Amino acid sequence: MPPYSREAEYKYILGVVHNVLNEVKEFHKYYLQGVKIDYTACTGCLDKLLEDWERDKSYLMTWRDYMDMLKHNAVDRKLKESDEFADIRFICERTSHFEGTFDELVNGLMSCVHDHLYRYCISFQTETKGVEIATVKEYEEDITRYRTDLDTQFNEVADNLNQYGETLTPFYDLVSIGGEHASIMENICHVLIDICGTVKSWIKKDRGYSDRIWQEMQTYMSNRDHFRGEESKTTKQRDAILKKLDQLEKQKTEVIKNCEMHKKEKVKLRKRIEVVEYKLNRLGITVDRKEEAFEKTKEYRSLDNPLTPRKQITYNNTLERLLREIEELDLQVDPTQKHLDTLKKDLKATTHTAYELKVEAATLDNDQHDLRKELPDLNIQLESAREGIATNNKKIKTMEKIRNYIALAGTLRKLHRDEELEKPNSENDDLNEALQIVAQNLGRDWRKVYPKLPFTPPREQWKKHKDIQILDMVAMRCDHTHEEQALKAFEKWLTFNRRGNLRQLIRTLRKTQNVDLAGELEERYMVEERYMVENV
Repeated sequence: MPPYSREAEYKYILGVVHNVLNEVKEFHKYYLQGVKIDYTACTGCLDKLLEDWERDKSYLMTWRDYMDMLKHNAVDRKLKESDEFADIRFICERTSHFEGTFDELVNGLMSCVHDHLYRYCISFQTETKGVEIATVKEYEEDITRYRTDLDTQFNEVADNLNQYGETLTPFYDLVSIGGEHASIMENICHVLIDICGTVKSWIKKDRGYSDRIWQEMQTYMSNRDHFRGEESKTTKQRDAILKKLDQLEKQKTEVIKNCEMHKKEKVKLRKRIEVVEYKLNRLGITVDRKEEAFEKTKEYRSLDNPLTPRKQITYNNTLERLLREIEELDLQVDPTQKHLDTLKKDLKATTHTAYELKVEAATLDNDQHDLRKELPDLNIQLESAREGIATNNKKIKTMEKIRNYIALAGTLRKLHRDEELEKPNSENDDLNEALQIVAQNLGRDWRKVYPKLPFTPPREQWKKHKDIQILDMVAMRCDHTHEEQALKAFEKWLTFNRRGNLRQLIRTLRKTQNVDLAGELEERYMVEERYMVENV
């Protein structure tokens, strides 16, 4: 049955822990704390009892045998009233209480840890999809440390329980080395208290997990706002530069256009100047020729002697015509010269303007170049800001998803349901096959494993030892091998424990230090747990 909520799961786990703590502390307070027993004197008392009963010390295998002997045999009154006799009874009572309580306590606590704490108090690291989130990483490391500590502590409990089991029989040894026996129980109590402390610490960590994620989320939100501000600022700077570049480009285009117009005007002016200069040159040549003709005509007239009236008129008309033509040509020279001067002045002005426009175009081009040099850095800053926004958004989204998983009760139901669906349909077949493998590998050591197997409902420890004795007697009569005995023992376990499964078997193997065999079964049969959970 999946838990109704995360708080309900905490309540259940802490309930189991508090129950274990109360039982352990009560046992420790009554049976161990401040208890002083003279085990040597107790051994002497037991020797006297055995002597009175005419029994060998090997006759008493367990404390139950001793208690049975007390019921059916008389005890000397003086001996019965002695402190040593009371201490032996106290040892039996302590052993009885320990056997009837601690196996179930350890199994219950281990089941709670594996089936609840390990199952539901998780970091959801798989949901990060590679996104680096410090809180999740830190909690996953904490979980790894918690699990390592708990596994180590449970192994220590298992070691102590094994040592404890070895000191139970024969009863004479239980009394003679009772101090060692008490020390083992003391260690088990301390380790169980440490386990409970570790579980409570883990619960406290898990309970504050959502708040820690929220605190880190606020940091990423602040970072995202900062990057958004940087993006806005950089975008404005880049847009201003692009706008300025556009304006400069338009100005440069206009300047280049004007410069080209002035260049064309220069060409036109040069051609016009060439025409006017040619015209002015032709006028000078014509004037010179007319003046030379005028002078020669005057010379011819002075040499022509006698000069007839008709010739006189002809010479006069020719001179008048030449003089008139010279005057007309002179009238053309001044305007032409002025026109030429004007054209040259215009050419100079046009040349100067074209040069200034060329310089202005070059200046505008340099300004554009300087502005363009700023763009790569701004683009890098803009890309960096956008990457920062995207990264922080991704982290925030992932953390929101994890916080939803933590907050929603449906997440626990999905975790439970997904894990149930992951169980193979052939679980019973797998369990039977696994029991065959375990029986082959354990041999005679099945006797150490069987008492540690969990039973539902709980089976008392002395009944488990009785089962072993019966199986041994049957094996002697039927000549069974150790493997066959082990299989019979496992069949009995499944008979008394209808809920027996692979997890319980593997857990018990680990408790009894059969780690390699447990690992082999896990590798072969167990499905790897995954917590790919979606919102319900």
